[in-house]
Amino acid sequence: MRKLALIAAVVVLVVLSVRLWPDRSADVTPAPAAPTASTPPAPAPRPATIAPTTPSWTDSATATTGPYGGTDEARRAWEPVVQGFALAYPDTSGLTRKQWLASLRPYLEEDVIDALSETDLEKVPDGRYAGYQLLKVADEAITVRVAYQEGWALVLYLVALGDGTWSVQAFDTALDFD
Repeated sequence: MRKLALIAAVVVLVVLSVRLWPDRSADVTPAPAAPTASTPPAPAPRPATIAPTTPSWTDSATATTGPYGGTDEARRAWEPVVQGFALAYPDTSGLTRKQWLASLRPYLEEDVIDALSETDLEKVPDGRYAGYQLLKVADEAITVRVAYQEGWALVLYLVALGDGTWSVQAFDTALDFD
C-alpha cells in the first residue's frame, strides 16, 4: 500500500513538473519546485550578508489531497527539524565533537548520531543556511534539499515517528546543485 502511495506521489510530482516547466523563469538558479497545495514554495534567494529567516508561506491552501507529509499540520512538525539540522550541521566552530553531536541530537535518529560519532569536524563544510526545497512527499517520509550560501547542499531524508514528530533518518551530500 505504501509503495502505491509513493508511486502515486512521484507520478503527481513528475506530471506537475512537466506541466509547470514552461512557466518557470530562465533566470532562476537553482530552479525551485513549483509550489502546489502539497509542496511549500522554496524561500527566495537572499544576499550572502543576510542571515536566514523562517520562510514565509504565501500558499493559503490548508488542505491537500496529497500525502500527509505535505499538509500544513505535518509541515509545522517537520520544518523546524529541517531548519534546525540545517543550521546546526555546519556549526562546528569552537565545539568539541561531543558538543556538536549534542546540537544535532534533537533532529536525528540515534543510528545517525552513532554514525557521526567519529566525524572529523575539520571536514564538515562551513555554511550559512540559505533555504530548502521539498523534493519528495509521502505520508510518513519526506526528502528535502537543504542549500547553503557557499554553494553546497545536503539531501535530508525525514521520517514521521508516529507521535506527531519527525526526525532525520539519513542525509547525503547533494551531488546536483542545479
